[in-house]
Amino acid sequence: MCIRDSSGGMPFLDGHAVVELRDIDNEPVCLMGIDEDKYPDEIERKRRILPLVGNDLIGRLMVQCSIEPGLARVFCHILAFSGNEFYFKEWPELNGKRFADACFMFEDAVVIGMRISQPREEDGAYIILNPPGMEEIQPGDALLVVAEDDDSYSIGKLKLTNCGAPPDYEEEVPAPCKTLLIGWRRDIQDMVMELDKWVAPGSELVMLSDHDIDYRKQDLNDNGLDWEGVGVDDCDKLINIRVQFLQENPIFKRDLLRCNIENFDSVLVLTETRPGSEGLTSDSRTMITTLLVRHIQKEKAEEGCVTFRGNNPSSAIVIPEISDPRTAALLGLAKAQDFIVSGDLISMALGQMSEEADIHQLLKDLFSPEGNEIHIKDVRLYVTAGETLSFWEIMNRARQRCEVSIGYQRPGDEEPIINPANKADRITWRTGDMIVVIAED
Repeated sequence: MCIRDSSGGMPFLDGHAVVELRDIDNEPVCLMGIDEDKYPDEIERKRRILPLVGNDLIGRLMVQCSIEPGLARVFCHILAFSGNEFYFKEWPELNGKRFADACFMFEDAVVIGMRISQPREEDGAYIILNPPGMEEIQPGDALLVVAEDDDSYSIGKLKLTNCGAPPDYEEEVPAPCKTLLIGWRRDIQDMVMELDKWVAPGSELVMLSDHDIDYRKQDLNDNGLDWEGVGVDDCDKLINIRVQFLQENPIFKRDLLRCNIENFDSVLVLTETRPGSEGLTSDSRTMITTLLVRHIQKEKAEEGCVTFRGNNPSSAIVIPEISDPRTAALLGLAKAQDFIVSGDLISMALGQMSEEADIHQLLKDLFSPEGNEIHIKDVRLYVTAGETLSFWEIMNRARQRCEVSIGYQRPGDEEPIINPANKADRITWRTGDMIVVIAED
C-alpha cells in the first residue's frame, strides 16, 4: 500500500512513506515500486520510501556501545522528541561563508554538517557530516544542526575565540578485545559482521546460547557469514575477530560460571523473542542474565582475576537490550554502563524519519564505521586537567582536531549534556569528563 501511494495509486498523498522491516535484504524491494518517470532523480526516489530495519539499528548501536559505552543515551537524547533533535535549514545569509565559521554563529544549536544541493561526484553523498572547515556554504545548501526545535535557534555573532591549541595527548591505540554475545535471533550475522568492522585485529567473539551449536553455525553460513574463515561460497569472511560457540543456559549461574565470564572485556545481552514469551517475560531473562554476569564479575575481581585486556572484571562493559521500557528502572541494580530499549529507540527513529525524510540517510551515515560518527572521547584530548574553558572554546579545540563537539558527559551525571544552553559559561574540566563529538574515528 505504501509503495502504491508513492507511485501514483493515490495521487493526493505526495509525502514519503516510512517502513519498518525485519530483514535488511528486503530494503531494495521497497524501492522497486517507485515510479522512475515521476521521480527521475535517484536521491528523490530514495526519499519516497524510507525502510528501517529495527534489528539492524539495535545491533549496530549495541556493537558501538560495547566500544564506547554511553552512546545509547546520546542517541536516545537526540532521537526523542522531548529534547534536542536533528534539523535541516537553509540560511541564505551564510552563502559564501566557511563551514567552520557557521559552527560558531548559533548560540542555541550545534552545527554538525550540511545537506548540499549538488551531491558529490565521487560518491553521490549529499548529507555531509563534519565537512572540512574551509568548505564554503553554497546557495541551496542546508545546515544540519542539533537544536531543541526548528525555530529555537538563529544566527548570531561569530563566537570564535583564541583559546590555544589542544594538549599533546595521544589516544590509546585500540587493542584486541574479547566479547561475549549472549542470545540468538534472526539476522544475528549482521551484528557479528558489524562488530568485525569496529574491533582491532586479533579480537575474539564468543556466542553463548542454549540453542544447539551446530544449528547456529549452519545458520550463520546459510545467512552469508563465513564465520570460520574457510572460504564458504557466497559468504562474507571475518577479518578482525575469531568466533567461538558455547551452549549453556544463561539464566543459571552454574552455566555462566562455565563460560569464564571474568575473561570478557564486554558482554552484550540480547532479548530473545520466544514462543509464549513476550514483553516483560522476555526482559526477565535478560535481567536475570545481566545481574548474574555482574555478580560473577564482582566475585572474580575479588579473587584477582583479570579480563582479556588485563582489566578488572567488575569494570567490564555490559550492554543489555530490553524490549519493554518498564524494565529500564530495574537495570540500575545491574550497574550496566548502557542499555538499549529496543522498542523505544525504533519508535523514535521512525518518528524522526516521518518528520524529515533525510533523517533516514543521516542515521545510515551515523551508524556506519566509514566516515564520521558520534564518539565519546576523553576530555584530555581537548584540555589539561583543571583547565577552565567555555563550551565555545571546547568546540574550538575540537575543530582544531577536525571534529565537531556537540556536548559532554561528566561523572555522576545520568544523562549527557547535548547542545549546552549556556555555551559561554566557563567550566573547570576534570579527568573522567568526556566530550561528545562527530569525528571520523
